[in-house]
Amino acid sequence: MTKAKSVFYLAIAYFCCSFPGIVRAQEMGEWRTLRGMPGVYLIVEDEKTGRFNVADGLTGDQLRQDTEERLRAAKISVIKTQEEWLKTSGTPYLHININYSLTSDRKYSGSIELVLEQEVAMVRDPSIKLQARTWGVKIDEFEVDNLQKMRKELGKLLEQFIEDYRNANKSASINGRPNKALQLTAR
Repeated sequence: MTKAKSVFYLAIAYFCCSFPGIVRAQEMGEWRTLRGMPGVYLIVEDEKTGRFNVADGLTGDQLRQDTEERLRAAKISVIKTQEEWLKTSGTPYLHININYSLTSDRKYSGSIELVLEQEVAMVRDPSIKLQARTWGVKIDEFEVDNLQKMRKELGKLLEQFIEDYRNANKSASINGRPNKALQLTAR
């Protein structure tokens, strides 16, 4: 790599890491981990914590419904039950994590992260399998005057997931075999 290219890439990395509110770019090839994925189980962090409430103008149920609708519209299967998810090849799940607080000037400040985890095998010993993050995007900081705007920010991250999924699965075949992910219909 030339010195000019090295300086250019360092400048980009500095810019991306230095300014809040920027969606982090995917690592090279991370989208490829979505290839052939049969669908996703959805975990919305609020379902565990009850962090959102109607008084704030947003609920975990709304986030789940929005996300499921977008995924289905994009022909990405949504795995509905934990039992079905455990039987799914790779046990992929899409995790939505939104952290926020109300500031003194009545604005919402926080971060949004959308992460896909799935089962992976160790290269040196394929019998060792574990869940690992294989794809993710994040907005490190946001500040909005209402949570409906935060919903739109989550929508942007979800569109990135959908675009990457489509890119990973745009070929009609993988290694000469039919791409089953393209043959699935949304549930």
